[in-house]
Amino acid sequence: DIGVTGVQTCALPICSSRFQPAFKEFLADKLGLEEGDYVPMVIAGGAGALLRPMNLPKEFKFLAERLDLHKKDIPHLRRLVILSHDDCAYYRFMKLPGWVYKKGVEHEELKKLPHALVQLLHNLGLEVEAYHAKMIDDNTVEFEKVAL
Repeated sequence: DIGVTGVQTCALPICSSRFQPAFKEFLADKLGLEEGDYVPMVIAGGAGALLRPMNLPKEFKFLAERLDLHKKDIPHLRRLVILSHDDCAYYRFMKLPGWVYKKGVEHEELKKLPHALVQLLHNLGLEVEAYHAKMIDDNTVEFEKVAL
């Protein structure tokens, strides 16, 4: 419990090196979460794993177990902030029967995520917030809150 006494948020940014600096800046500037105020879980295609427990059981199990572990380790954890981004390699190279990558699928998938969390991880009691990042140019990333 060292260092997590006041932590109430778990942030789930997707693991893109292109977007990590923007994710940290967004968490700090827009959500008021400095490093140490949240538990980061950086996982490739996080939303995709939560939406496909039957197609990607190992990925879903890993992510669900990590969220459960954090909840047990930090009982006062109440908030899950999920960040996704355009042009995600996880989605471009996903190996599912019949899967064809379509531009913008990351944003569409994120819209489905809160429902999946309610169904599959309701016992964790976390409030879910979702944001999608879009690279405008080499120096600008815009974030959109995804309605829950």
